[in-house]
Amino acid sequence: MLRKRKRNKCLAIIVFLIAIFGWGGTKVNASASSNIPREKVDFVFTNNDLPIRNTFYYFLNYSTAYNKIKNGQFTDSDLKSAIYRSTAQKTGSPEGKKYIAVSYPDVSIGPGITYSDLQTKRILMKLYKGNSALLQALNETASGTIATYQAPANQSKGFQPDNASKIFTNNHGEVSSNLMTGPTIIVNSSKQFVAYRDIVPNQKKITVDVANSEKGISAKFTGVDKQYQGAQDTYIMGVGDAVYLHIHIDGEELSLGDNGVDINLPTNLVIDNPPAILGDGTLSTDKKTVVYSILLPKQYTDFDLDLSVHIGGNFQSTMNNQVSVTSTGNFDSISAQSKDLTTTGVNFVMSNSKGTTFETGAKYILCKVVNDQDMVLSKEGLWTPKTDDTADYMQLTGGNRYIIGNATPSDIPVNTGAIAKNTQKHNKSLIQIRGLSKGNDYYLQQISAPRGGALKEEKDKFEIFWSKQISPNEQRWNIISNITSAKESSVKLNSKIGDYSSKNNEYQILNVTSDSLNLNNYRFIMGMILLILFVLASIILIIFLVNNAGRKGV
Repeated sequence: MLRKRKRNKCLAIIVFLIAIFGWGGTKVNASASSNIPREKVDFVFTNNDLPIRNTFYYFLNYSTAYNKIKNGQFTDSDLKSAIYRSTAQKTGSPEGKKYIAVSYPDVSIGPGITYSDLQTKRILMKLYKGNSALLQALNETASGTIATYQAPANQSKGFQPDNASKIFTNNHGEVSSNLMTGPTIIVNSSKQFVAYRDIVPNQKKITVDVANSEKGISAKFTGVDKQYQGAQDTYIMGVGDAVYLHIHIDGEELSLGDNGVDINLPTNLVIDNPPAILGDGTLSTDKKTVVYSILLPKQYTDFDLDLSVHIGGNFQSTMNNQVSVTSTGNFDSISAQSKDLTTTGVNFVMSNSKGTTFETGAKYILCKVVNDQDMVLSKEGLWTPKTDDTADYMQLTGGNRYIIGNATPSDIPVNTGAIAKNTQKHNKSLIQIRGLSKGNDYYLQQISAPRGGALKEEKDKFEIFWSKQISPNEQRWNIISNITSAKESSVKLNSKIGDYSSKNNEYQILNVTSDSLNLNNYRFIMGMILLILFVLASIILIIFLVNNAGRKGV
């Protein structure tokens, strides 16, 4: 009896150890993966060249399914499986009951139907997006998909499934994994499709840009000066500044059959002289984009389209001005996304030289220096060469928001729910400007003095800056700009402004008085006056003492 108990205890320990060190999380058909060689690959994940940090991805190998689809070699078990038969019945392939229509009626998979590598790749992608259960069954996996798992150094591999790679990227978007070679689909933590990559022997590094995972299609802004680079994924340009949008689709992709191409353009991006091929655009239901649809017949040459575009003055947001292009055919759809083309601005609060009181009444003109030439904002809201005649210039006054490209400014909304008092009164000291580009030398020039003051002769120069920084909790990117982080600000004044928000909407001090009257000069002048008074007092005292001593001598 004692021996039996000991034997049972030993068996329990063995089962426990097997459960810990041999558990694969989900059943994997050993015959489908045991003969596939592995390769250590270094990945870099980006989004429009911006590193994706602290994110994990699954790497799913589909070698078995790929070979079946490509060569048309399906087993009896494949054809008799419940998932295969139900899918075939639903799709109703013209080829017959043993076939599955991937795209009705032109593309079907089944016994004897063969495809090229590119066609098979696209079918594999389409099946994963639309029927991953079928794909996994064809891959001969009972549950999950054959891949690999690289455990952290301080963690036993036995505690994790060995059929799914789950590794976090570092600050540079880098991650390494020991993967099986062959067709691999990369998905995110929600198992959504990210990219397709072929893992081949001696392949040491792979870059995956999630916004542009397929090389056969692209949407890129060209001819952009380096000074407008705000971050790796963003250009900061002014309203009206011209730039080219280049759209490209490889001939190899177009050779797969007819393709419908959709170009999604944000409503605040204006096409200059749109070509006839675009036709009439359709406004999206959310009214944020205009969709231009093109039908491209089967062809073997590349498709290239160059569009001259600029940011319009009707923009509702300073962010998310990305262009996307999608090409959809019988095999699958592929898409690409441009970098963000956006604009920015600055907030001013008119104040005294000490930055302690709100000032009103001053009027300004907005200027910038381009190629050593001074440009000024006209009444129409457009940039024009500066002359001595100010009659046609836009006059900037307190309480208004000025958008480049717009002839009429809008009132700065009064925040009635703000904790700050007298927000309506303080609004008269505020000037907001939107639609500016990064890097230009801007300045405000006073053309009308503030109430009770003299006209200021000096120019108020300022520079527009814009960048991205990862948030402290590494969950999102923070925008660092004149609007979010004013360079020269007054905590005392900002705290009294209704729509002030630290690190979100800040105001830069605009000193309405002459520089000769600023705080530092004021202190210097007062010091000189006190010194002169002290010297005069000393002289008078000496004279008095000398005279007094003379009288006593007499």
